[in-house]
Amino acid sequence: MPQHFPVLILLAFLTLAQELTHAQEAEEQKPLRVLTKSAPPFVFDDEILRGFSVEFWREIETKLDLTSDYEIAETVPEMLSSVADGQYDVGIGAISVLPSRYDLVEFSHPIFNSGLQLMVVSNSQNSGLNRDAGWRTLAKVINWKIIRTALVVLVLLLAASHLIWLCERKINRDDFPGGYRHGISEAIWWSLATLISGGCENKAPVGIAGRLIAILWMLAGIGIIAVITAVLTSSLTVSSLNAEVSDLSELRSEQVGVISGTAGEKVLLKMGYRIRGYRNLDEAAAALAEGQVRGVVHDSPLLKFYAQNNAATSFAVVGSLFAPDDYAFIFPRQSNLRVDVNKTIIELMRSGRLERIKETWFGIDLGTN
Repeated sequence: MPQHFPVLILLAFLTLAQELTHAQEAEEQKPLRVLTKSAPPFVFDDEILRGFSVEFWREIETKLDLTSDYEIAETVPEMLSSVADGQYDVGIGAISVLPSRYDLVEFSHPIFNSGLQLMVVSNSQNSGLNRDAGWRTLAKVINWKIIRTALVVLVLLLAASHLIWLCERKINRDDFPGGYRHGISEAIWWSLATLISGGCENKAPVGIAGRLIAILWMLAGIGIIAVITAVLTSSLTVSSLNAEVSDLSELRSEQVGVISGTAGEKVLLKMGYRIRGYRNLDEAAAALAEGQVRGVVHDSPLLKFYAQNNAATSFAVVGSLFAPDDYAFIFPRQSNLRVDVNKTIIELMRSGRLERIKETWFGIDLGTN
């Protein structure tokens, strides 16, 4: 029995080593925990997860013989914190490489060149997407300031009409009859004609009081016409500007929409713009269409895709690209996976596979040029 003891020990060690090997292989084959966020055309969160970033990550999976389980985050800050805490092995999507984020996560080699641009409501009516654009423009012109001005003018017109009728009804019945309904209607006609043209050829007061009222009303009419002209000009100018913004610099004193926690928010705050944050691009675009903000600043490829594929409102991406940056995958700090992923990204870039995937999702016109 003792002579077989070493053999038994050796068999025990071999069995233990085999079990450890199987456990390690099982651990290595465990699906990666991948976190992403809806950002068309990089990530579409619909029935089937797809998009540029998803397809490119699956290419990397194939090269490295990996599998992944995907989950969806609501916001970019949520992605960053969840990956930084080690809850996920990698984050994919339209994630900008920013210096401030290096303290939280590590980035892969860049996979896409991006930057910021401005999206506004388009003033073009040729696409047929803005069937109610005329009504929206009219609503912008007829604002509360114009309504208040019109009410004040109406009150002054009625006051002048009553005064001239009261003074002239007994001494000038031909022009201002004594009956209230007939007389006041004629007086209103005189007041309106005098306001617009400075006088009424077929009607004129003959009494001293009536003539004094006529002089005062003609002088007041000069000021009233000037006020009406100024208010209308101001409203029309604002309405025109709303439809003709062509560059971010034109919105220096206006409110601009951004997506909270993104590069656009940080850049515009640093530049001193007045901003309003939204959870996602859908909310920001809705606010833009409703006139709550004058424009939306976000990543150029995301804005271009949204503007080209939105059927509710006609948007346009205007101005030049600014604050250029790159998109990359993110990993927890000191991740062993990042090195292998970076090698594979470079291989796919050199083989031309990355560019072919870009052409599939972006074509020629949706990049950052």
